[in-house]
Amino acid sequence: MALIPLHKEYLAPNTMVALSDLISSGSLQTENFHRHACSEWLLQNIPSHKVYLTSSCTDALEMAALTLDLRPNDEVIVPSYTYVSTANAFHLRTSKILFADCLPEQPVVDIQTILPLITTKTKAIVVMHYAGLAVDMNPLKELCLQNNIALIEDAAHAFGAYYFGKALGSIGSMGCYSFHHTKLISCGEGGCLFLNDPNYLQVANQVYEKGTNRILFQQQHVDRYEWQGVGSSFTMSALQSCVLLEQLQLGYQLVADRKRIWSQYQQMLDGHSIAGRFQLPHIKPYQGINGSYYYIVLENKIQREALQLFLAKHDIQSAFHYPALHRSPYGKTLATVHLPNAERFEHCLLRLPIYHGMTDNEQSLVCESITQFYKR
Repeated sequence: MALIPLHKEYLAPNTMVALSDLISSGSLQTENFHRHACSEWLLQNIPSHKVYLTSSCTDALEMAALTLDLRPNDEVIVPSYTYVSTANAFHLRTSKILFADCLPEQPVVDIQTILPLITTKTKAIVVMHYAGLAVDMNPLKELCLQNNIALIEDAAHAFGAYYFGKALGSIGSMGCYSFHHTKLISCGEGGCLFLNDPNYLQVANQVYEKGTNRILFQQQHVDRYEWQGVGSSFTMSALQSCVLLEQLQLGYQLVADRKRIWSQYQQMLDGHSIAGRFQLPHIKPYQGINGSYYYIVLENKIQREALQLFLAKHDIQSAFHYPALHRSPYGKTLATVHLPNAERFEHCLLRLPIYHGMTDNEQSLVCESITQFYKR
């Protein structure tokens, strides 16, 4: 492993004790104290109508797509600069996937590139809050209300991040979180779906319970539960929810630590930005960051690869992020488009190490190595 890794997975101090107690209980069923406690914590801190704990964020996205009851000719608009799950979840239900571009200054979707894609067949718009940087949600939400379009937030990076003080994932029709081991809060794998529009409640309950009316049966509204429609098994396991609960209880302490490291990067690398060597993350007034990732944007792909190689020789990990979906082999079969900003971030964005417990010395070493690269 590199001397300074890109990411270190964090485990809460009480994790082993909590897992031991769970196993000693003699049951690993998904209906358990930890799952209900996680749900209560999330709803208390991220206001929503209901939350469904899932085994991954991909599952949360696929559950959202099923809840929308997409038909083969329905159209869904997604950002090109995102992870493949953002598009795949909806493409499983319809072949009509359309790609939108990023803002020039941030790797989040630009509403102006969404507008020309909207038709009478548009059923949903999916946005992704990259690195916890909020998409400008108010105009997008108004647009969706006017056109009867569902607004889905891929908030995989967004735990502890805000839009005008409102938690990301709680603004659109539905919001999807990730608790993958690379995320700020994690349980190895894991995710959740926030249902913010109660009009979807009955269908979402059915989808979550494998297409049955089991929840109505548990609430004694029906005599027995039966297969009612399409659904699947999305539920977070007992082991996942046990680990997650320990992390959630430290959640905002972990967010504060990441924001501190993130802000220090901004200060330590500002001179390079002023000199025009690369761009730092640009934060807008409505964006409340969480420090989930830190990135810089180089002038071109050649320079990014050279810096990445230089850092690796100094035992510092770094990484690019997403290949633009519209340029992928499969994406090209769905659309032939030129999205210059997504393509620029694909070629020029470089992520730097950031993790819980990163020391000031480690961070200084990263920044000093970048300075050395430009002094060669």
